[in-house]
Amino acid sequence: MEALLSGYLSDEGEAEAEAHPTGTKRPAAAPARPRKRRKKAKEAAAVPELPEMFKPAAQGGSDTAKGRTRHVEHWAGMWSGYVYLPCDPATADAMREVLSEPLACPSANWAPIATPHVSLSRQLYMQQHDVALLSADLAEALKGCAAAAVTFTHWQVLRNDEGNTEFLAVVTHDACVAGLLEAVDDVVAAAGHLRYYRDPVLHATLATRPVRGGTDDRGSNGAQIALARSVEMQVDAVLYKAGNKHSVFPLL
Repeated sequence: MEALLSGYLSDEGEAEAEAHPTGTKRPAAAPARPRKRRKKAKEAAAVPELPEMFKPAAQGGSDTAKGRTRHVEHWAGMWSGYVYLPCDPATADAMREVLSEPLACPSANWAPIATPHVSLSRQLYMQQHDVALLSADLAEALKGCAAAAVTFTHWQVLRNDEGNTEFLAVVTHDACVAGLLEAVDDVVAAAGHLRYYRDPVLHATLATRPVRGGTDDRGSNGAQIALARSVEMQVDAVLYKAGNKHSVFPLL
């Protein structure tokens, strides 16, 4: 038994010696190294450019455009416009003639306006697709309005909302113009815009001049003075100007 056991042990020792020669140790199993998760740097996603129509144009609220001060910041795609009654050239000349004395006064420093008109709205600002909608509403509202002869009987110096500009104007108290203003005003208000000024002075501006003043001076209009002779104007249509386009609404 001992011989057999000795032989067995001898054989096993030789087999192990062959697998692991003398002077060497069986390598211990290496401990498992914790795997480190590499944090990949997240590249910031590039923010896409806004479409051009949503970018503000170069002109801001305080800039000027063709000599006019912008009171509302201009955005690309936004149209500025107003509703008005045009003065034909002959009527405009008659207005200038009757006010020739104040217009010619050197110290007054008046700058003449080339094409006088009677405003029926404040300045309107809207996107192009809204222009067509407003035009359609104006056409419907003015459908039953009649053409008429309007008489200007007084002149007056008016001041703007900012109190820094004055206007030399001829004034009318004609019910026809008041009726057109009311019709236009309702359409403008329904579209979400400001109504015309309270206690409106219906007028055609012939000249402007800058003055020193501020918002405290708004509404500080001069007294109305009777014209030496009245000026008559035929009103056949209402116009709506938006950008460089006009919509014409003929009166019956």
